[in-house]
Amino acid sequence: MMGARDDDPYGQVLPDRGDPQGAIDDLTRDPGKADADAHVARGAARGLVGDLAGNAHDDDRVIASNPHCDGAYNGRGQLRQAEGDALGALADYLQARELDPDDPATHVGMGLALDQLGDDAAAVDAYSEALRLRPGDVATRVRRGLASYRAGDPGGALSDAVTVIARDPGYARAYVLRALVQWSTGDAEGCLDDLTQAILLDPHDAAAYIERGHVRAQYLRDDAGAIKDYTVALRIDADNIRAYYNRALAHSALGDEAAAVDDYSAAIERDPVYVDAYLSRGIARYNLGLIAESIADFDEVAILAPEDTRSYINRATARLALGDRRGAIEDLREAARLHAYDGRTEDERRVRAAIRALANSY
Repeated sequence: MMGARDDDPYGQVLPDRGDPQGAIDDLTRDPGKADADAHVARGAARGLVGDLAGNAHDDDRVIASNPHCDGAYNGRGQLRQAEGDALGALADYLQARELDPDDPATHVGMGLALDQLGDDAAAVDAYSEALRLRPGDVATRVRRGLASYRAGDPGGALSDAVTVIARDPGYARAYVLRALVQWSTGDAEGCLDDLTQAILLDPHDAAAYIERGHVRAQYLRDDAGAIKDYTVALRIDADNIRAYYNRALAHSALGDEAAAVDDYSAAIERDPVYVDAYLSRGIARYNLGLIAESIADFDEVAILAPEDTRSYINRATARLALGDRRGAIEDLREAARLHAYDGRTEDERRVRAAIRALANSY
């Protein structure tokens, strides 16, 4: 792996000094003398200034000419990860690991890619290897804790959180991690305290505001306070889908269905396959008397998640409001069929009772 050197004539050190454009200029000035490390450095610098195509070009060029340069695979893995290609990124990190198994950055990259792929147990293993090589890396320890929490190991997550807080009491994300564990064990007050501490330490962390808003809404029943937290989160991260969705739920809880519809729509705009957002928006629209629009949302849920009985039951209610009893019965029959398939006997019984009541009312 390339290391930054004070006598580096090609600017590799400049990205670490906060001057990525200067690094690009230095590395481009005399390309004939630039070696593989120089191209890796220029690729990294181009990535920092948003030139992803240039970043990819430099990494691909190095790999083509020197397939044993682990830094180029790491660089390309980071680029692929940023573009959402977690599988491609993992392949590059695996190649980098084969070339240099003792580079902790490679194992961190693998952990991040595995996180994206939803393989939390494997991500824990990758982060653990990175920590074996660099035990003082608090960011990686928190990442491992989060992966452990998702993998069903709250004890491991708590251990990592406590270790980081002891080593670096000012590291905000460790308090967020500990808060998640406390919430899962029923300690909502401790969870709220830790999230507030995280926000005091890092007032620009959108995730901490979102988590605190969730605790306020679910534990304190303070939906107005939750809305304030979600709103701050959206000022920090205007595209945060979870913040829009959770704020919509809080608006609905307060009876402001129009504001809820706006937030559900914002979430759907950013994630067009967000099933719960379509379903919730359909319910809010129904409550506003927008029956046709609510049916359109339930139609979308039935397309995206055809085995989700909620779409058929809610659409049946909306169709009935329009006087479409036949359509309502068809939806309820489909819901009953799905309940029977899933072995949910009591739910099936209730739906079939509703079908009989509708049929007898003709």
